[in-house]
Amino acid sequence: RYFSCQTCHMRAVSGTGANKKGVPVRDDLPLHDLTGGNYWMPEAIAYLNDQGKLRLGGGMTESQVTAMLDGALRARQQLSLAASLSAQTDASNVKVKVVNHTGHKLISGYPEGRRMWLRTEWFNANGGSLGVDGKYDDLQVDIDGTQTTIKTILDLDGSNSKIYEAHMGMTQKWAQQLIELGYPGGLALSYDRVTGDVAHTLGELAESEPGTEFETFHFVLNNTVTKDNRIPPYGMYYESARIRNALPVPADQYGGAPGGSFNYFDEVILTPPTGAVSAPIELLYPPTSWEYIQFLNLANTLPAGAFLADEGKNMLEAWLNTGMAEPHVMASTTW
Repeated sequence: RYFSCQTCHMRAVSGTGANKKGVPVRDDLPLHDLTGGNYWMPEAIAYLNDQGKLRLGGGMTESQVTAMLDGALRARQQLSLAASLSAQTDASNVKVKVVNHTGHKLISGYPEGRRMWLRTEWFNANGGSLGVDGKYDDLQVDIDGTQTTIKTILDLDGSNSKIYEAHMGMTQKWAQQLIELGYPGGLALSYDRVTGDVAHTLGELAESEPGTEFETFHFVLNNTVTKDNRIPPYGMYYESARIRNALPVPADQYGGAPGGSFNYFDEVILTPPTGAVSAPIELLYPPTSWEYIQFLNLANTLPAGAFLADEGKNMLEAWLNTGMAEPHVMASTTW
């Protein structure tokens, strides 16, 4: 089956097409619901509105806020339609299959810290927990000199798990050109997620070996994709993706090869700990990560005028006070 935009965003429901007498009930009436998957942003907007810090569109009425939060519920529903999970024993391991039910990559959109990953908790025969892979839990970080507990995925390498994400960045050649255009060599490209210290700078990249690439959240300045392992949709052909600059990075993932098409699913091999006999497995998705929020707070240092000067700090405040964009369980299964 092919999946298009309309499959999810204008899916067929039962209803009438008008409020006139005698209008027939149809089972294929397109529901005009173009909601995306960011259920956290309405909560952030509502918080900033209450605090008087919403820079555009402030002073929202109660009915407007209610309607916006209803949109957040629809966003969660869209995410629950987007994927499915299954698991089976594979020799001494567990093979998990993640199927993309959308008409685009899973996940979609510009990945401003968005990611999706597998969380697995292993249990022994007595029901005792043997540990969690892909754990989402407390992390002690430094925020502007204050030790703060935030919640995030702890293992960014996805050890015995799988993280689906796209990372953007800059090339060494482009960094040299930016400096020639007057950009400062000390411009921070990334930060340590615990200490907040600058991890890499534009000047460091410019002085690196030719072909070097650094990951960064500088949306406007980025000129390359350093990683993209998001799951392709059904019917995504290699040549079409190449022309549209939408190939996975590296391009040979998901069975990709010139002249062929990509798999619309991923199969992940997990290794159970000794004594494990069962495991609930979840596919988690947070719309905004700690690393992105941290970057907005620390990188917004250039003069922007009084109107926008504190927007990085405002986003951090909203994130901390609205559940830290707690992940949504898109799909689950049990081995």
